Amino acid sequence: MTLRAKNMIRRNTGAAQMAEPTLSPGFAKSLLDFTVSQGTDEANLLWPSGLRAGDIADQDDPIAVSRSAALMHAGKEATGNSALALEFGAASDFR
Repeated sequence: MTLRAKNMIRRNTGAAQMAEPTLSPGFAKSLLDFTVSQGTDEANLLWPSGLRAGDIADQDDPIAVSRSAALMHAGKEATGNSALALEFGAASDFR
C-alpha cells in the first residue's frame, strides 16, 4: 500500500509545474513609495525590476516575488543604501 501511494505521488508531482510564488502588489507599492521617498525616481526603479505602474496598481493581481526582489535590488542600487530592506521593514507597519 505504501509503495503504491508513493508511486502515485511521484507520478502526479512530476506532471505538474509549481507556480512562482507571488505577493500582494501593496507590498511592492509600499516598497516603491518608501524608496522614492529616499530621493529616487519611480521610473528608474520600475524598469529594472520588470514592473510597470499598472502592475502594482491592481491590488487583485499578485506579482511575482522575483519582481519584488528585483525592485528591492534596484532600490538599493539607486539609493546606494545596502540597508534599504532593513530600513523599509523598520518604517513599515504590515498589520
